[in-house]
Amino acid sequence: MKADKKLKFLVKKNKISQKLGESYANTEEKVYKKAKTKKANIVLKIVGAVIVAVAFLFCIFNVKYLTPSKMKEHISAVFANMGKGEGFPYRFSSNEVLSFFTFNSSDYVVLTKNEVIILNKSAKPVLNYTHNMSNPIIKYSSDRILLYDQGSTKAVILNQSGVLINFVNDEKIVCGDISNSGKSVLAFNTSNHKQVVNAYSHSGKKLMEWEKGSGYIVDTAINQSGNILSVGLIDTVDAVQTISVINFSVSNAEQKGHYELKESVFYDLSFINSNELALICNDKLSVLNSKCVLKKQCELPSVNNTQLFLDKNGHIINVYSL
Repeated sequence: MKADKKLKFLVKKNKISQKLGESYANTEEKVYKKAKTKKANIVLKIVGAVIVAVAFLFCIFNVKYLTPSKMKEHISAVFANMGKGEGFPYRFSSNEVLSFFTFNSSDYVVLTKNEVIILNKSAKPVLNYTHNMSNPIIKYSSDRILLYDQGSTKAVILNQSGVLINFVNDEKIVCGDISNSGKSVLAFNTSNHKQVVNAYSHSGKKLMEWEKGSGYIVDTAINQSGNILSVGLIDTVDAVQTISVINFSVSNAEQKGHYELKESVFYDLSFINSNELALICNDKLSVLNSKCVLKKQCELPSVNNTQLFLDKNGHIINVYSL
């Protein structure tokens, strides 16, 4: 009897030990799983924070590309710009180079009588666009190029990936400009002997139209945010040649200001920052604000200028002697 009791006691003890062991193992497994889950959650939180930070920085540095159409355009340009060329010098066949400038911070653009060539920083041609224009004029912003045929009807907007907008019209183009916001402006001689100025959105939709009264349109400019449009005209007032500058609000075509300058020869009209406009003539340089109020003016040392050049930062080069 004692042996039976002892055996039963041992069996019970064994079972209790087994249960205690299983309980300990389960507890250990639960603790391990809990620690593993906690570690995984921490890793996921860190990864999530990094992704959010990267997305935030991307939004800050690419704020102008936050709409789907702009983002698609930007990504297409980035992919088109990839690849390595053979380095500079880059040689090409052309009987005449009309313009050359840096573009989109690291690219180079060459305009010839036949084509537009965009080269990346390793001299790989990322775009060769044949334009077939008799009098090609090129204007550019930080990431877009406006190319138009002065005196004809064709105008396009390009980037590294190709043609973004093809303006369809039957009127002859006088001049044009493009802003960093993607908005652009074109002035036309119409078939009924009038002149009009049209402003267009980033997608090419017409935002405003202004029909000129007296005088002749010689130049247009649009500021980099695309909200102010300026038109330069030449007219004869009281038998004196007069240059007129008129500023408009692009959103509603409302006139913001008007400035006149007599007995000067017009050279160029360009925004040097978001609110200031430079009017360059043969005998003087004038800086106007957004309401066409004269802020600064300086006389040039000679009226016989070989070349006057103005960059987008307001730096002016006056070459008046060989």
